[in-house]
Amino acid sequence: MIWRRCFANRLSRSGSGAISCFMAPADCPPVPSIPTGPGPMSPTPCSHPPSGADAPGLAQVAASLAGSPVQSLRQAGHGGNSRLYRVETEDGVRALKLYPPRGADGRDRLAHERAGLGFLHRHGAPVPRLLGADPEAGAALLEWVDGPPPPEGEGCDAMIGFLKHLHGLRHAPDAAGLPQAVEACPSAAELLRQIEGRRIRLAMVAEEPENGDLARLLDERFDPAAGRLRDRLSRLYDLARIDVQTPTARRNLTLSPSDFGLHNALSRADGSIVFIDFEYFGWDDPVKLVADTLWHPGMRLSAATRSRFLKAAGTVYGNDPGFAVRLASQIGFFGLRWCLIVLSDFLPERWAHRAGAGADGTWTDARRIQAEKANALLDRVSCILSIDPMDWPAAFHRAGHG
Repeated sequence: MIWRRCFANRLSRSGSGAISCFMAPADCPPVPSIPTGPGPMSPTPCSHPPSGADAPGLAQVAASLAGSPVQSLRQAGHGGNSRLYRVETEDGVRALKLYPPRGADGRDRLAHERAGLGFLHRHGAPVPRLLGADPEAGAALLEWVDGPPPPEGEGCDAMIGFLKHLHGLRHAPDAAGLPQAVEACPSAAELLRQIEGRRIRLAMVAEEPENGDLARLLDERFDPAAGRLRDRLSRLYDLARIDVQTPTARRNLTLSPSDFGLHNALSRADGSIVFIDFEYFGWDDPVKLVADTLWHPGMRLSAATRSRFLKAAGTVYGNDPGFAVRLASQIGFFGLRWCLIVLSDFLPERWAHRAGAGADGTWTDARRIQAEKANALLDRVSCILSIDPMDWPAAFHRAGHG
């Protein structure tokens, strides 16, 4: 398997030699517009009832957290992981968020969001107030934010301001006790390890007869791109004298929502913008925060807006001399990582999880849509590989959907 040849040896400062994986540069077509669902706290009501939920039990949990009887409760939205309910009490409207149970990886999304929102609210960040939590029920009661996503221009300004605020808060005395972000990538080696693990899991289901398209996508597009990106990363790290195994210095880390962008932002009636969804919040390399924001399939930004965001991020993290090189070296790999994330719907256990969170449509439709998204992401990776690595922003924006 090409993937095993590409990642058989861990990268080191001395490089790892030439890799036989090759992918010819492609033209840079725009990424097709593929609709995405509402954000995890979107106030748009779902048309279906709370699937798989015990409504009386939910009302009891909500009443306990709110401290008053529940007058009405209805499902208000869902993400890939959690469910959201609009709860009316005599004291007003609240949001009840239900988190999935801990999986084999031990992730506690409620604990991460609870710690993150508590910290951020104490420091005046534009986030919903956490009103209560019930770890046993896997539920949190939050301030209800009733508003639409912000316009792109205003939203980008708010995103930039939020990045500055978060980076400044790394010096706060109570920041030291915050957890590492979920799936943080403090080193290039950790990023490659995560990609390899996801790729191996998908290889197992790609062998199924009904997943022939997945097998071809991975073998013919993903693996060759991974090999070329690996060579590029090795060369850039050698030139910059960066060890892929060494984590980014603590002073250069930032506090990251880990799922950041306008897809997780809402406008209040007074015009202020609130950021939501901190299930993965914690310490991370700002390279991952910036790269994830640019690559996120739910971020439909114009090229001009992406360019403005990237320029501002360079200013926010400009005191880190290695930031630009790490970003240029890793940006393509984060595209591959997102490719594997969207393809995870091919995994039966992942689809069961999403279906339990209220995902619409059939598994067959979901796999087809996610394969389209993955191919669109790989188109952009191809563009990045077609030019000088330090000029990647031009190729990235040209291949976008602005």
